[in-house]
Amino acid sequence: MRLLILALAACAAAHESCCEKAAEAEPEFIVDPDDAPPDVYEGEPRYVADPADAAPAAWDEDEDGPYERRLVENPRYAWAPREIENPRYRPPASLGERYADEVREAAPWVALGAIVAAVLDAAPAPPFAGALKT
Repeated sequence: MRLLILALAACAAAHESCCEKAAEAEPEFIVDPDDAPPDVYEGEPRYVADPADAAPAAWDEDEDGPYERRLVENPRYAWAPREIENPRYRPPASLGERYADEVREAAPWVALGAIVAAVLDAAPAPPFAGALKT
């Protein structure tokens, strides 16, 4: 009987409502949408010619002109976007408010546990129950 109660309690504890709340939370700071990366930052260009890129075998400099290697992102370019305060951010609730929310969420599970425990206590024990006691 206690095993059944423990199994029900484990199911109640595995509820995903806490994960949903965390996913819905807004961050305090967000990336500024108006902040564009500069072409050169601290002396490093944003893009550099790919050193692994070579002219195709059929490329003729006289006919086709000088070969321009493709550009890749510069690994030494260390610019990071500016962060601004998030206008939709709400600070976390006070400890009292969080406690009240947790009590409201737990109340149905506590009531269910009490009902299941009462039903199991009121149910007659099966005839083989005496053989299971150790």
